[in-house]
Amino acid sequence: MLRQRSTTSVFLGLLAFAVSGYMPVLASEYIVEHEGGYLTLHVTSQADQNGVLRAALEFSNELGWKTYWRDPGPSGIPPSITASSGEQEVDSTIHFPHPIWISEAYARYPGYLGKVTLPVEIRIPKGREKHELNVHVLAGVCREICIPVMGRFEIPQSPNGFETELRSIIAVNTAFAELPAATDRDKIVDDVKLSDGYAEVVLANNIILKDRFIAAERADRTPLALQMQSNDDNERSIRVVPDGQSEDWGDGTTVWVQGLLDNRPVSFSVLLGTDQATSR
Repeated sequence: MLRQRSTTSVFLGLLAFAVSGYMPVLASEYIVEHEGGYLTLHVTSQADQNGVLRAALEFSNELGWKTYWRDPGPSGIPPSITASSGEQEVDSTIHFPHPIWISEAYARYPGYLGKVTLPVEIRIPKGREKHELNVHVLAGVCREICIPVMGRFEIPQSPNGFETELRSIIAVNTAFAELPAATDRDKIVDDVKLSDGYAEVVLANNIILKDRFIAAERADRTPLALQMQSNDDNERSIRVVPDGQSEDWGDGTTVWVQGLLDNRPVSFSVLLGTDQATSR
């Protein structure tokens, strides 16, 4: 069930903000309910100087329900988001905190138990700052069975920007603060090799990356299914093998790696077919 509602803060809350010199916009909640809980879209009110609007997807799952990571395994639905400013589609990116391995009778996949919040960046083109924002969310949640969760939200503009509330701003800032640390490519990756049927990311000599998770997406940003093989934490080489034949495997494919470096979650991505790698 989709629920998009607006509520006004109680009088004392408004009075407290008025005394402090800050008046909030009307509080808005963007929520979709499902069998195992609900999903909330949080947004901040303004894009930054680079046109990036920060947001977050908060999964409030009941006990026993799970949410997928970036690579959902052979049959899952990873969280995804599309956004448009007015009629113009805009770029959006979901970031992922460090997952865990979840084992079911039929599969083993990376994901999250219970509550998790995924940071989101939406890029608002110059000249579109005053347009209403339309957001479409799709994700899978699981217990004994997995179900798709879908929501479409219209986020209106107010004189102060997109309608939001203080708790949403706090949720977004907290989600970004809890992301795995960005890593310097030159310090963690020694080499990237693209062979027939697989890719190999070679870590630097002094790097021991524990609890590794690997995902990939094609040049058009569609997910690329991988074989769920275990990489030895003590090996420098991380092998990335597509699940089945793929004609567009290779150049332009982005490989995402997350793991624990000195017990700290870290994340980086590698663009195959080039000498580039970026930290995320």
